[in-house]
Amino acid sequence: FINNFLPTLEDRLRLNMAVPVTPRNSADFSSLGIIQAAALGLTDPRFDGSAALQFIPNMDGFPNGRRLEDDVTTIELQAVSGVALAAIGLWYDDYVVGSTPSPLTPDFLNVYTFEAGVTHNDTTFKDCFPYEQTPWRGFTGEQYKGTNSAHAAQITTFAVKGVNNNSAVLQWQMQNQLSANHYEVEMSTDAKNYTKIGEVTSIGDMSSYQYTDMNPSLTKTNFYRIKEVDKDGSSIYSPVKFIKFNANVLTVSPNPATEFVNINSTIQNVQIDIYNAQGTKIISQKINGNSTKIPVASFVKGTYTVIAVNNGLAVDSKKVIVQ
Repeated sequence: FINNFLPTLEDRLRLNMAVPVTPRNSADFSSLGIIQAAALGLTDPRFDGSAALQFIPNMDGFPNGRRLEDDVTTIELQAVSGVALAAIGLWYDDYVVGSTPSPLTPDFLNVYTFEAGVTHNDTTFKDCFPYEQTPWRGFTGEQYKGTNSAHAAQITTFAVKGVNNNSAVLQWQMQNQLSANHYEVEMSTDAKNYTKIGEVTSIGDMSSYQYTDMNPSLTKTNFYRIKEVDKDGSSIYSPVKFIKFNANVLTVSPNPATEFVNINSTIQNVQIDIYNAQGTKIISQKINGNSTKIPVASFVKGTYTVIAVNNGLAVDSKKVIVQ
């Protein structure tokens, strides 16, 4: 950190030789280095009562040391996102001292459970210095013959678009998809908790796929991702895409009304429920298409609520005055 800001002509890697090596066959060993050390220091009774940090397993890992097994990318991204700071008491904003049961809040756990995607090496180590295997020879797509060749499939593009203001169409393109078995479509309304809503089978050398979500949330943001599952069970995720539908579904005219009201909907065949000022439902009917005309001359004068219901969920409401 300091060397990045001072006018130095060299870079030094300082190692604390008082930090013991964590045995590779230890149950505590982790490729998460200092991140796992912080977790053990916070939650494990063997270490949470002592200030002797150097004895916590994995303190010899990145960035204090350069172990070949360490998942450097995940460690750096988690650390930048505040996990390491949380270990010294600088908790996330959703932790309120005295009112939140545990500092291991959803925001903290969402970062701590993040992984960069590649979680292990795709070859063995040599048993002598320099320990790293000879790099894989150059390859293109299916020419790859390394131990991790099943991961050749790649999601190159992924897009989501809305149709008729009540459905979401997901489209994605694949490259080197011959190793793919199927694609799982996952959806969330909070960008944290995803649910599988559909599955598409991989077909030979077909590179373009599509899935339509007929029941997206019309009142919340819809987050989507594609999980590509290979024939050996391994998988990769697409980037997350999102879409939010226009909640202004209904238009009601004239307003105020005396003889009738015209109700127009941006969603076809929705159910229209009309409630009086006392909350009693007086009309419930399906719109055939996008519009309907409802007589109101017999209504008691007053204010009424028109609600559009789609797939069992209220998606919009409007007030109308009958004179």
